Amino acid sequence: MLILRDVLRWPAADVAVLLETSTTAVHSTLRRARAAVGDAQPDLTPTEPSTEDREVLAAYVDAFERDDIDGLVALLRDDAILEMPPFELWMRGPADIRRWMIKAEAFGQESFTPISANGSPAVAVYRTLEQGGAAQAFAIQVLEVVGGRIGAIHVFLEPALFELFGLPPRLAAQS
Repeated sequence: MLILRDVLRWPAADVAVLLETSTTAVHSTLRRARAAVGDAQPDLTPTEPSTEDREVLAAYVDAFERDDIDGLVALLRDDAILEMPPFELWMRGPADIRRWMIKAEAFGQESFTPISANGSPAVAVYRTLEQGGAAQAFAIQVLEVVGGRIGAIHVFLEPALFELFGLPPRLAAQS
């Protein structure tokens, strides 16, 4: 309700119809949500990945750089997901993720810059489209690490995001 009312600015009556509830319930829930957000302690939210998370990210990047699909899949939890919002691409499990990465030819054309995104380990992916050409901003991949293994890979194919991380839109061609 907080998002519908305060972010999207929907009238309470419309929110009530959408959620099949009363306008009074919308107002009551909205008051509680605003109080909960106000009580949040942002200082307790990590701003940088843990050492363990950075180690998993380093192993993830290393697997990509060595074209090691088996090494990459070994980093995944059994219930790992890969998604690419806003596209409808969503898969679950190492076998599905492995098949997709092989079909997508995700190896051999990229260079990686480790970053963090909202306290999570992440990597900026640059892709070289022409032999000897400059690497272009391609995607930001954010990992969710659970118990030392990757539980989710969120892939954002939006080169404009690179600027938000202070990254250049292209890297010089390597000789």
